[in-house]
Amino acid sequence: MSYKIILNIYDLSPANKYLYSVGLGFYHTGVEVNGKEWSFGGNPEMTGTGVFDSEPLSLEGEAYRASVELGTISSMSEFYRALEIVKQDFEANQYNVLTKNCNHFSDAICRKMLGRGIPGYINRMAKMGSCCRCLIPKKMMNNDPVLSGNNPQSKAQNSSNGYQYNHIRDTSNPSGFQAFRGKGTRIGDA
Repeated sequence: MSYKIILNIYDLSPANKYLYSVGLGFYHTGVEVNGKEWSFGGNPEMTGTGVFDSEPLSLEGEAYRASVELGTISSMSEFYRALEIVKQDFEANQYNVLTKNCNHFSDAICRKMLGRGIPGYINRMAKMGSCCRCLIPKKMMNNDPVLSGNNPQSKAQNSSNGYQYNHIRDTSNPSGFQAFRGKGTRIGDA
């Protein structure tokens, strides 16, 4: 028997309506395996691991965007071994919106199980923000926005990068344009 590894992606900001089409946005993610969704959160006052599980697609206040099937594993023991190793690096009091957030956890657990991480656009804003962290209030950086959903019906859509996205609705993108799709053009090509 094999178990699907599914990345559930949620919008944290209404700005994603505009940012998504250019490969940016503010997202929360959880990794779904065998009917449970695993994620990470915390703040400086919390102790112990920040890794938690929940019912898939059920986080309060989160606007579900899509689910991406990243691969499969052959046993749940494979998942639990990877989880035990990865969660050691994700203590609740170490949460940082730029350098150690839910997307970092999702990426780490997927790399441990599958040898590849989550799509790059998901944590791109955190990477960009880490360049100017001195401008972000410490209280905002060290508190998980999920701990401080909307889930309509979905429709599947295959993407050109091998992932399968299950978009629920995309009213911000009526043309169906997907960021970073197609062959593109290199500078200097005629």
